[in-house]
Amino acid sequence: MIIEQEEFQKKLKRINLAYFSDPDRIIAISKGNSVVRQGEQNKRLYLILSGSVVSYRHVVKEDPETASTSHKIYKAFRAGPGDYLGVQSFFSGWFRSSSDLIAETDLELAYIDTATPAVDEERYGTLLEQFVPAIVHELAARNTRVFDRTAEKEEALRMLHRSEMAATLGQLSAGIAHELNNSLGVLSRKTDFVLESLDNMFRQENAFRYTLYNKGLEGSSSASTSEQRRLARQFEKNYGLSQDVAKALALIPDIQNQPELLDKPFLSQLEQNLPYWELGHDLHDMKLAVRHATAIVRSVRLLGGGNTRREEGVNVTDSLTEAVALVKSSLRGVDFEMVLPPRDSVPGIFADMTELVQIWINLLQNA
Repeated sequence: MIIEQEEFQKKLKRINLAYFSDPDRIIAISKGNSVVRQGEQNKRLYLILSGSVVSYRHVVKEDPETASTSHKIYKAFRAGPGDYLGVQSFFSGWFRSSSDLIAETDLELAYIDTATPAVDEERYGTLLEQFVPAIVHELAARNTRVFDRTAEKEEALRMLHRSEMAATLGQLSAGIAHELNNSLGVLSRKTDFVLESLDNMFRQENAFRYTLYNKGLEGSSSASTSEQRRLARQFEKNYGLSQDVAKALALIPDIQNQPELLDKPFLSQLEQNLPYWELGHDLHDMKLAVRHATAIVRSVRLLGGGNTRREEGVNVTDSLTEAVALVKSSLRGVDFEMVLPPRDSVPGIFADMTELVQIWINLLQNA
């Protein structure tokens, strides 16, 4: 195979040397100018010595129903040094160019025409016979160009299909996001109403209940799981509380530094009034979930637009705390410890809070 290829290249080299080395048949064409126009008579066969050519094919279609005519231009191929131009029209005897040949760069071309005699005909045969390697070379080049163009078209179709899918997904997501946004709006307003109503109600009732309810609105303690277990055991031992009540008390934020919540009057009513803390805590989580869901819906509505709501001063500690609060129901039974630096010691960053929370949620759930 290698020997055959070397022999083929030798034949091409001989053809080029014998027919395309005459200085009188070498021309220069500036970038942007045409070598020949589609349909024009062309009795020359060209060899590109330097530069490149682009072939454009004009296609005119008539619509008999509307009596209209459409004119489209397609890029057929690109050719460079060592390629031949006009092989088909020259050797078929048609002598008409099938496309526009435009100089993509400054060109240097060598040519033969119909008046060029065969060189050493007795040894190598007629002009046509001698140019069989050139014709084969051109056919191979055309096949390669066809395959390349086919591959390009398939890739373009794939990209178009992906774009159409993305557009469809964006439209569908926008519709779903709109409906969800309406529902979330109702939940947010109703939650605010419940919060305001319960605050007015508990403010006029037992002070312990009101205190527990408000502590619940602050969320769970940010202490580590091991620290919460230690506090629960301490409360169970020191105050004679049941295990469940002691565990609930250990969840109240900063409970160990609030002596008014650990005195006897408060603890004597704790078991009966603890549901008020749970109620405040659940409402806190509801507000958190609604806010996060609203932010996600906002992101979905911006799908495909590349728009985000990144802001300066976003606190990473807050995003971690919010993420843990949103997934803690799925972490029951999992022994984990979250140790975070004080909020004020963490510098703010330029970020989107919703994106950060979603990252932490994904990491926690995958872990």
